Amino acid sequence: MIPAPSRWGKALRDTATRLDVPLIADEVQAGMFRTGPAWAFQRCDVEPDMMVISKGLGSGLPIAVLVIRDRYDVWEPGAFTGTFRGNAMAFAAAGAVIRFAVETRLSDRVHATGAAFLDGLKSVAAQSEVVGDVRGAGLMLAAEIVDPTVTGQHGAAAPDAELAQRIQLACLQHGLIVETGGQYGNVVRFLPPLTIDEVDMAAALTAFDAAVRQVQRQRPADSVLMGAR
Repeated sequence: MIPAPSRWGKALRDTATRLDVPLIADEVQAGMFRTGPAWAFQRCDVEPDMMVISKGLGSGLPIAVLVIRDRYDVWEPGAFTGTFRGNAMAFAAAGAVIRFAVETRLSDRVHATGAAFLDGLKSVAAQSEVVGDVRGAGLMLAAEIVDPTVTGQHGAAAPDAELAQRIQLACLQHGLIVETGGQYGNVVRFLPPLTIDEVDMAAALTAFDAAVRQVQRQRPADSVLMGAR
């Protein structure tokens, strides 16, 4: 979960145009205001040729949408079908989600809440030796878990996937569900509801902080045991 810089998105757009290939934006998870704007690609100020939308669009109901430019609309009738396409209940849910997002200025809310959440994660990192880089866009946030006793690339602390899994379990014990991921499996991912309020956000940050502190306290004992073996 590394927010793409604008120059990267524009370079992709320029390359796709030059090679005459479609630029496809995967907005399944990052779309529907998750990163602030309606679509994550808008953060790079580019327009794709195709866009895939799902997840947040249905607010819990299964729905997926493929949006394409006219030039790519070449399927003949009946060439692309599915048994459960056009589900009326999912369409109604998607329509309600879009209306809610527009009427409540959800984009502004996500920008503000995301900034506050990120500040909270930075505060946890500042007091921890195992939380490295924290980053994100809107309410799509991440914290890297590292081993401060091992030097990795570029002189930074090495990623620690095992420690991230232990923090994930400790978070669950404190009432917080988080995911792990990243190239090395050491990234704790935060994807809270876009309507999260200050009380729940504070509770989530408190739980994460408690989980990190709990795992940190266990580290010296673990090191002694490993040395004894």
